[in-house]
Amino acid sequence: MQKIGLIAILITCFLFGIICGGAETNNTDIALKEEIEQFEEQITDKNNSYVPSVDIPESAIYSIGRKGEEIIDKAFDFGFGFIKNLFE
Repeated sequence: MQKIGLIAILITCFLFGIICGGAETNNTDIALKEEIEQFEEQITDKNNSYVPSVDIPESAIYSIGRKGEEIIDKAFDFGFGFIKNLFE
């Protein structure tokens, strides 16, 4: 009975996360589209004087991506281990 309760709580948390995440991504998509439109207007102007604000080296992007991948892998390992322990 306790396992069924834990599984129900886990499913409820997943559904709550999906609902919360869905609303936030819509707002982010709208803001991103507006920012892209402003950028396109800036660079297609006849008197284009666009200067990039920040130049990020490629190695920084690679290291951030690697760290993100490691975090995601650890989260999945923990989650699958937790679910496995529920059924044992």
